[in-house]
Amino acid sequence: MSPEIARAGSFPVAFHGLPERAAPLTVGQRNVLIWLGKAGTAAIGVNKWALTVPPGRTVDDVRAALSRLVADHESLRTCFDLDGEQRQRVLGAGDLPVEVFTGDRTVDDDTAVDHLHHRLRHPPFDPATELPVRIGLLVVDGTVRTGVMTFSHLALDIGGAALAGRRFTELAADPAAAPLADGAWQPVERAEWERSPSGQRQLGSALRYWERQLRTAPHCVYAVPLAPRAPADWAPPGSSAADRRSPAFELRSPAAAIAVPHIAQRTGVSPTMVVVAAFVAVLARRTGHPRCAFISLVGNRLGRHLHGYVGTIAGPSLVQVETDAAGFDDLARRTGNASLGAARHSVVDVAALNELSQEVYAQRGVAFARDIVVNNIHHALGNHTVDPTPADLSGIPAAAALTSTKWTSWERVPQLLNFRMFRLDATALTFRLATASVRWVPAADLEMLSRGIEALLIAAADTDVDLAELTECTGVEPVARGPGWHYVDGCWIELAQARRLVADALKPAVTTVLVEPAPDGTAVLVAYVAGGPADSPEKAHELCVAALPGPAALDYLAYTTIAPGRYVLCADAPSDVDDDRAWRGREVLSSGDGRPAAPADPP
Repeated sequence: MSPEIARAGSFPVAFHGLPERAAPLTVGQRNVLIWLGKAGTAAIGVNKWALTVPPGRTVDDVRAALSRLVADHESLRTCFDLDGEQRQRVLGAGDLPVEVFTGDRTVDDDTAVDHLHHRLRHPPFDPATELPVRIGLLVVDGTVRTGVMTFSHLALDIGGAALAGRRFTELAADPAAAPLADGAWQPVERAEWERSPSGQRQLGSALRYWERQLRTAPHCVYAVPLAPRAPADWAPPGSSAADRRSPAFELRSPAAAIAVPHIAQRTGVSPTMVVVAAFVAVLARRTGHPRCAFISLVGNRLGRHLHGYVGTIAGPSLVQVETDAAGFDDLARRTGNASLGAARHSVVDVAALNELSQEVYAQRGVAFARDIVVNNIHHALGNHTVDPTPADLSGIPAAAALTSTKWTSWERVPQLLNFRMFRLDATALTFRLATASVRWVPAADLEMLSRGIEALLIAAADTDVDLAELTECTGVEPVARGPGWHYVDGCWIELAQARRLVADALKPAVTTVLVEPAPDGTAVLVAYVAGGPADSPEKAHELCVAALPGPAALDYLAYTTIAPGRYVLCADAPSDVDDDRAWRGREVLSSGDGRPAAPADPP
């Protein structure tokens, strides 16, 4: 049943006499446009923030708080000119629309917020003519009980929305609240700084960091054999495959919430990174990767100018963790250090990064699949309060009996694994693990990994855990790979898929791909080619790289192979194309790695 909520009217929050300014878009805003498309109107770019309203506040009280909020934060009164030279325009006068709804006392706040957001998110925002936020209020018995801020990601990320939401609550609670402290940037100042020499140096440093990671990261961490028993149309209980949402396993653990602060104290790692390290540990055990790479979405607000930044700055960071640690404590420290280094380089120009990525892919012959994403939104949600004096460990057995889990369908995610932490406080650790498709990550894997995270954290509460015994501790079994799988250039690949890639890319050539020792003692894929369109190793490599599915492709080939590291063009093919020795004995016309030269480092 839909909640008993009815629209009661609307009113404008007028603002006038404020500074009018214009500037180019910030890097964060440009990145959002790449995500949403040029028009910036895609539905996926609209999000919500629940507004906490102090008890007893009237509509007029809320109007006054919103008036000051809009004056405080220019991002809430900014329009965007996206044709030609893309610019942001801060309005000095205008109206913020507020929709008012009424309901009875039986409607809970979460249901009300979802209902109001659903009403406010349509029609799409028009960035050029409309403010990027819409406000909805629920009035019960004459006072405002809750509200929602529906916003465009062009203006705010979740961290920015959280800051604006908390400022609103402060203003609603105390109309005489002090003005914001000087020093916090508005988006216009951020745009100006990004074009300064120091801003350009930081953006350049971020690109160089990404290049180093892309040259060594595994192309796909969850490169495992496709499970034939996993139906493509599986859906969580209570939903259907037709809704096109992602299946997710949600786990809520009071016991892990007791354990995490103890591990954090022992290791000197933040509680958040302790949990992420547990995810890395079970992921490494399942996949057999000595190095795990994942995208972490970071709203990096480090420094006095960004500490209170109400805007959109969140971006991707690429974290790589060496997983060959002996114990969990060491792995937690490695995860924390790697994540901190990545976060420092998370503000990156995505357009420049995409161009750089293509260069690296061509030189390395590896298309990074971005198959693992970690998103820790509990900080922004305010669900992160860890007591400096951790709870007694004796409470873990009783708390473990209170663990709860559920299957749910979730917003569509394009990754093989999407780990999102919603809560980490004294009451519970709550997270979801979702997948784009149970064809690649079966439902049983989602549950096994999730329960493994909890089991590892509980086991590590009072002592380090030997990672050699992780399966016994967590129940997470290494995936079984057959003899056709090989570890090449930091990637698990299936030889049959490498052969498929080369055959398709170079047809009608007769081809095979063999795994041979490299000069440094590792393994390399060598393609043997007779005939076809490639008259040089360079052309063969170009065609093979072009045939690799892109990072966004949900394709088995994308997850299970890379381009060969060497190409041998033969005068002819052996009579038995499955005879490896015969291929190696053919007359060689030319051979080489086929790679374009790497660009020289700038002076």
